Amino acid sequence: MRANALRHVLLLAYRVSIGDTVRDDYASCFVVEIRGAWILVTAGHVILDLRRLKLAGASLTMFQLIDAAAGAGEPAYPIAMDVEAWAAIDDTSTGLDLAALVINDLSVMALRAANVLPIGASAIVQAEFSDAHQLVLVGAPAERFSIGTGGGQMRMSLIPIVEAQPSDDMPLAGTSVLGQIVGDPEEAELRVQSVKGMSGCPVFMVQTGAPESQRRYWAVGVQSSWNARRRVVRISQLQPLVEQLERHFGPE
Repeated sequence: MRANALRHVLLLAYRVSIGDTVRDDYASCFVVEIRGAWILVTAGHVILDLRRLKLAGASLTMFQLIDAAAGAGEPAYPIAMDVEAWAAIDDTSTGLDLAALVINDLSVMALRAANVLPIGASAIVQAEFSDAHQLVLVGAPAERFSIGTGGGQMRMSLIPIVEAQPSDDMPLAGTSVLGQIVGDPEEAELRVQSVKGMSGCPVFMVQTGAPESQRRYWAVGVQSSWNARRRVVRISQLQPLVEQLERHFGPE
């Protein structure tokens, strides 16, 4: 399951220049396939924040997709990116924090060649906590990722989460769900301290009670926000986006 899950995940790296200040940054994202179209998905606030930077006079350049399964040691794939071309929403009343971009044919060919695997619509379901399933974040926390002109380094993490109760500083919002990170049981000595940098990463619901190689999994959401004090994440459900995209592309 681990190897296949990583094949869905990409990191969107980019450079922000404001006057003499230059910084390299990234966001987590992943690929879904709707009616034959490949769609890049991330958190809505990621794209809306980039639009705000652009309006403030920042230059956004050097957009690249990094294959999570291959790691930062492999060449990144440059991609033409217009932040205005994304469909994006970040609405606290509905709990939706989602953004989507149709990937052009040339980029799809490159991603196919790199063995990137899109998530099909039938593998996207409603998030739920139960004894039969475990919810897992898949991405690259900032503490395990760096990128610059000389290259980068990255350690991908699969982070289990359990159901969390709402609080004053992390209330319920619309259809979103809350989960508390419990660390990767395979990496007890190297547990992730923070999921900062994982905004936009996919959340999978993984079958439990089966050998790791035989576990089924489904995509259920996008990691939206993070409460460091309580180690709680907000998950924006993915199904509403898929339903909207299916209406957009029409019947099969």
